[in-house]
Amino acid sequence: MELKKVNYISEEELKLYKKELYNSIINDVNFYKLVLLSNFKNEDIMSNLSLFEEWRNNFNKVEKINSYQDCVKYNTFERLILVKENKFIEREYEVLPYVLDNIVYNSRFIVKDFGDEFNTISIKEVDSKTEKNKVKQQLKSKKTMLYFLGANRTGKTYLSIAIVNNFIKNSEGKVAYLNTTKRFQELIDLLFSKNIGDKNEFNNLLDEYSNCSLLVLDGLGNERKSEYVRDSILMPILKNRNSKRLVTIINSNYNLEELAILYSFNKSDGKIIANSLKNIISSQVEEIIDFGERPNLY
Repeated sequence: MELKKVNYISEEELKLYKKELYNSIINDVNFYKLVLLSNFKNEDIMSNLSLFEEWRNNFNKVEKINSYQDCVKYNTFERLILVKENKFIEREYEVLPYVLDNIVYNSRFIVKDFGDEFNTISIKEVDSKTEKNKVKQQLKSKKTMLYFLGANRTGKTYLSIAIVNNFIKNSEGKVAYLNTTKRFQELIDLLFSKNIGDKNEFNNLLDEYSNCSLLVLDGLGNERKSEYVRDSILMPILKNRNSKRLVTIINSNYNLEELAILYSFNKSDGKIIANSLKNIISSQVEEIIDFGERPNLY
């Protein structure tokens, strides 16, 4: 059997490495200032090089962090602090405020179907002045629904998230931001499950969506449509929210006439129910806010 050659580090090489590491620590001006303010001495550094280098690496990462997205980018969620207890140096960790803010923010959601990169966007950042002004006017009215109409990537979702963030900042209560394609299918799967627990989960989710302070239906009309979706999910949610005057935002590629056609399924009784759906929405919408070109239903 062939023996592998092992490269040993000589004592001189180790001394040189330690010296270079020590110099890199004390020459890091901002970090070294923190070390001295924490009542550590140079001999403490020399005796615990790996520990102080770990602290320095954490310190320099934390210095670059200005948001939760930076925490993710640098894979750093805590601040490392070294503390001297008698003759021993111990590690202590402090959760960064951006992480705590993110935990509190996410706790406000029943469902949050958008990425963390949008957690901090505000209405001020929205470019569409016309749409933004219409939203402000409608929020002052007695109506409880906002209906954003337009093609994909026209700003509907961005504005609705900005409204959600403003609501969380200034109001109490839970929010549900639903991707309708994903969440309506999830509800249908629970509804037709043979598991009693799944039926209970269906009822619980429907109740939460029906009664949360703010509901966003993102992509309404793009979901897999059926009479069950219409009659057991969409209609009950909207009826309940209207009766309790709870705020609902709908983002869709389809206007109300088109939505009614999609949910009528070319049946006479289906048309009646679909028109009822259209009326539930239109009764609480001051004005449909049109974001631009859309795909042709026909």
